[in-house]
Amino acid sequence: MFIKFACDLCDADYVGYSGRYLYQRIAEHKYSAMGKHLLEVYGDKNLVSEDQFCVLKKFQRKFNCLI
Repeated sequence: MFIKFACDLCDADYVGYSGRYLYQRIAEHKYSAMGKHLLEVYGDKNLVSEDQFCVLKKFQRKFNCLI
């Protein structure tokens, strides 16, 4: 699935692909560039929440996403 993250505190957006469940990917983002952004700018990487993510498109297979 393609997912979009929108920072509630600034204009930063991120669009990415994940084959995992959305809740797993959200938890991983606390340690990614998003978590780093929130930690550096706002002092707390735990500001990542489900409300900031939306599914743009779902795919049955990864191959369909790549084409």
